[in-house]
Amino acid sequence: MIITVDNDTFRKWFPYFKDAADESIQASYEGAGSLIALETGVICLSAKSQMRGVYLATAHLLYLSMNPDKAASANLSSASEGSVSASFQLYSDPWRRYLSLSPYGTELLALLSTVQPPLPEKPINVLPYYNSVGFR
Repeated sequence: MIITVDNDTFRKWFPYFKDAADESIQASYEGAGSLIALETGVICLSAKSQMRGVYLATAHLLYLSMNPDKAASANLSSASEGSVSASFQLYSDPWRRYLSLSPYGTELLALLSTVQPPLPEKPINVLPYYNSVGFR
């Protein structure tokens, strides 16, 4: 069964989007499948948790489309004005960095981390087989 997003339920679960147009919600839902499986049972989540995940993915995408300025400055962890100072928090993992751009993405990441084992921290190597030490 494919999980779909009901606009009224979406607005009830996420009051921030109470004024969002139906078309905007559905347009964001179209991209949700790139963040979480839309078909129940494909990943090891209960149907209820997976539905929540699809709604969270939709909310994350809609939030970013409605707040492009927040998406650009979301890694700012502190700032000051006098004598100008700023601190940024950057994740080395692009997936975590992208999902941290909204509170909905952060909750989605927490949900997905229950079914995916943590990946080992290692530098990305675009040539893992041909650019290793000892290979000639």
